[in-house]
Parts: sequence; structure tokens; C-alpha cells
Amino acid sequence: MELMNGTEFASLVRTGWLNIRTNETVINELNVFPVPDGDTGSNMRITVENGVMTADSTDDLGVYASRLARGMLLGARGNSGVIFSQIFKGIAQALKGKKTADVREMADALVRGYEAAYHAVVVPTEGTMLTVAREGIENILGEITDDMTMDELFRRYLNEMKRTLIRTPDMLDVLKEAGVVDSGGMGLVSFFEGFVRKEQKSESGRIHLAEHPDGHCIFAREGETGYCVEYVLKPDSEGMGRDILSLTNYMENNGRHVIVRNEDGVYRAHVHVDDPIKLLRTAMDYGEFISIMLDNMQINYTEDGRFLVRHQAPKRVHKPIAYVAVAQGDGIIRALEELGCDVVIDGGQMMNTSVEEFLQAFSDLSADDIIVMPNNSNIRLAAMQAKDMSDMHDHIHVLNTKSVAEGYFAMSMSVAKADIRTQIENLETGMNNVQTLLITRAMRDSGSFGVTCRQGDYICIHDGTITEADTDRTQTVLRGIGRIDDLEEKEAVVLFRGQQVSEEECEELIDCLYDAYPFLEVGVLDGGQDIYDFVIGVTGS
Repeated sequence: MELMNGTEFASLVRTGWLNIRTNETVINELNVFPVPDGDTGSNMRITVENGVMTADSTDDLGVYASRLARGMLLGARGNSGVIFSQIFKGIAQALKGKKTADVREMADALVRGYEAAYHAVVVPTEGTMLTVAREGIENILGEITDDMTMDELFRRYLNEMKRTLIRTPDMLDVLKEAGVVDSGGMGLVSFFEGFVRKEQKSESGRIHLAEHPDGHCIFAREGETGYCVEYVLKPDSEGMGRDILSLTNYMENNGRHVIVRNEDGVYRAHVHVDDPIKLLRTAMDYGEFISIMLDNMQINYTEDGRFLVRHQAPKRVHKPIAYVAVAQGDGIIRALEELGCDVVIDGGQMMNTSVEEFLQAFSDLSADDIIVMPNNSNIRLAAMQAKDMSDMHDHIHVLNTKSVAEGYFAMSMSVAKADIRTQIENLETGMNNVQTLLITRAMRDSGSFGVTCRQGDYICIHDGTITEADTDRTQTVLRGIGRIDDLEEKEAVVLFRGQQVSEEECEELIDCLYDAYPFLEVGVLDGGQDIYDFVIGVTGS
């Protein structure tokens, strides 16, 4: 019976990483909303990328699987990334203590993988990557024999996942309305497709890294010094004659975490080195640079090698209750800090906060209890994962805030010197007493949710549903607010103004709101968010 060791498994994981990286944009575009917030592919790519870059290769399968899973867990972003990491957590648990695994043991590990993922989700939804992972292995368990090869196991697993993926629109109406398959399921299929694409294995471990949203490298090991260098090189005829692989070998002998990829004759490279100038001079002998990125890894990290949390308030003295929130937009971040948030992590719809960033925020605080406001339904699972991994897990309380408006009104209800139970009740009252509308522009034509919109139209999203679409932003806002149930009983509207809206345009909207709904008080905050023209909170009894 064929056996697989850790080095062989690491090679498959790297080709899977390459394939999901290649298909990242396609996966992102499988978005049920016609808005620029599709990030499933990016979240899954970043999650496995973190695992690959932090897991040292070893022949011991159980050890490698454990390292990979921990790296993925820490780097997990968004619901898709967290679920993806949980699959590998289950795989690692099944392979613990095994230096090698046969086909039956690997199949059992895939079963443990989907079981761990289901367990991590409070209410699992069928028609998602969970179903794709489960049916992929369950449907072939009866076909596994002692003489089956690993390649055949993964091929059959992949084929079953593809069959399930095609059926996901029949399981979820929201997918059928949008005319797409589940994006997380597609990401999972893309990853395991790399396991069986033999032609990519020669590039194992040599893959171009996408930049972190901050523009710096996120893969430095704890305590690592030196520079992260990424460059794009177009070889000249002489350089091609010298064989580009010799340059790769030079980087491997003089650097760390070397990744190279050939894209139609243009080479993209990543390496950690102590002497970047010497490296770049050597690379120049092979051709002409198209671009170069250079980061001092020590600057991007704290003294103990951990990630920096942006917009982090200075460490405070010990306090009974501390508050952590996620928000995007300088104005929104300032508003939450003024309301008493101790740490506001810069993140949101297009840049989901990772488990690592939450853990960093927790460690930077000194408090008896910590209340967390993810302010996005796609970030809460990462917050919960961080809570479970923290030494303070019994004293970390993750609220189910789905928007910055809910987080803002929750914090506005906090009461000084309240005990933790009372304070949570106060914040939940503020959170539950607000309805959020999101105003943005459609990135494509769509007929989802029974509302037809054209590319460029303004749309209103309320409770996960597109309720309005119009060529005029003001009319979209007015009609969106008008659809709120029991509007006459509401008291106030708060507008978080985005980057795309001028003060004059906002003033005109306020006048229209007073004319249309004179019983509502209107407040405005210069939010500074970049995706949504307005985040609107409507509150009242």
C-alpha cells in the first residue's frame, strides 16, 4: 500500500496553493452581490499562504500537518478562510503521531477535516464549501481499496467535490438567483485541483506572493531579521541563455523562503535576504526589472516578532473591561475610539481581519474581560477562533455586530463601572436597536433578490438583501430608508459618509431626508470608508 510522508504532502499543498492563487480573481467574482466586496478567493489564498510560509518542511507527515494547520489557523481571514483552516485542523488531528499515512488513513483524515469544519460553525449551511468537502470524501469511502494510489484517491475526491459544487445553486436560493456556484466550494475545488495537476509540481514551492493589503510582507518568522524582496524581472536574451534556474538557485543559497514563478516569460520572485542590494545586482545580470518591492521586516513587527495592529491605542493600565472593534475608515475608527474602544483593528469588507490580528489585540490589553465587536458577519468567525485559541477564552465575549453602525450604537450604550454581564446587555441593546443600510454602486448587471440593477447604478443593501437600485444616489437612500418596517417609530438616522461623497452632496441628502422624514433626527459622521458611499444606521424603539 502506498505511503505518503510530510515532504510529499507539502509538495501537494504548495501546488494547491499555486492553483488557488491562479484562480483567486475568478473565485472572488463568484459573489452574489454585484458590489466590489468579493474576497473569498483572497481570504482562502492568504489563509493557506500563511500556512505554507510558516510550516517548515519535514518528512514527518504528522509534524508537517500540525505546522501547516497552525499557520492556517493564525492566518485565517473571513468565514471561508476560517472554515478552510478548520478542515486542515481536522486533517492534522487525524495524522497526529503518523510519520506516514496510507490511502485509508488519508481518507480518514479528509473525513476528520470536514467534521472539524462543521463543528466550528454554529449553524452549518448546506450548499457551501462544507457540503463540498463532506460529499467529496463520503461519496468515495466505499470505493477505497488497499491498492489505490494517493493520486487516484485525490482524483476521485476532486471529481466528487466538483459534482457537489455544480449542485450548490440547487441547495441555496441565493446562489441560484445570482447564477453562481458557491465561491468557498470553488476555492476548495481549486485548491485540491492543484493536488492532481502534475505539470505544476516542478514549480513546487516557487510561487509569487501577492502583497499584503498594507503593502508589506506578512510572512516573517518570529525574531527574523533582514529584508523581504519581491521583484518582477523580464529576462533578456542573454539572461535566458544563462538559465533562470541558476538565479533561483542563487537565491536559495543566499536567502530564505524563495518563491519564483514564470508568467509568460516574465519572472516574479520573492525572497528574504540580509543583503538585498547584492541580490538585486545579481538579478540584474539576467534581465530588466519591471518592479521591485523592498521591506525591512524588523520595522513591520514588534520586538518579539508579532504582527503590528494598525490604529492600535497605546497599551493601557489594567481595567475591568476592554473593547476591541474592527472598522475601516479613519473617521469611523476615531469615532469608535472616542466612544471607548481600546483597540480598533483596521479592517472590514475587503480586508477581513485575521485570527492572528485578533490574538495580537488581546495580548496588547490588560483586562479582566474583553468585549469584541467584529462589525462584519464575515469576520465574526475569525474572532471566535481567536477567542478559542486565547488563554483568556473564558473572558473574551464576541458580540454579533454585523456592521460598524451596530458597533457604534453598541458602544454608545456602554456604562462606566458596569459589571461584565450588565455591560454586554447594554451593548446588545444598542446593537439590536439599529438597522443598517449600505449604499454602494453595482459593479455588474444583476437581477438578484428581485431587484434589477445595471453596472454603475446605486444600490441599497439591507439585512443582506438588495432592496433598491437607481441611477440617483439620493433616491436610493430615500427609498431604502422608506422600506424599513415601523419607520414612524424610529427616532434617528446616522450617516457615515464615505470617501466618494462630498460635503455638499451630503448636505443635499440631509435636506431631502428632513423633507421626506421630518420625524427623524439626522446625524452625520465623516466615516472615510472606501467601499460604501454611505453606511446608514436607523435607530429607535
